[in-house]
Amino acid sequence: GIVNEKFIEEVNRLASDNFSFNWISLDEQRREEDYGNWCFIGDLKELKEELEEAYSKHITIILEPDWLNEEIIYHGYIPDEDGVVRPGSY
Repeated sequence: GIVNEKFIEEVNRLASDNFSFNWISLDEQRREEDYGNWCFIGDLKELKEELEEAYSKHITIILEPDWLNEEIIYHGYIPDEDGVVRPGSY
């Protein structure tokens, strides 16, 4: 949504002290320059600072998924030199 007082109040209402998430700014100026802006928010103070900086811009806040939960995340693996696909980090 558009960052304004109502937007900030709603985000603060939904947030708690023990959260972290990534967010992406989708304002028009940033779209022309690159694919947007993102940052990692670790606490409510950082959230407040980022929202104040984005005031009047259109942003989307996304929760970072649990990348290790194979029930909700698809994983793609590249075969090793021997042609065998082995799951896990390389």
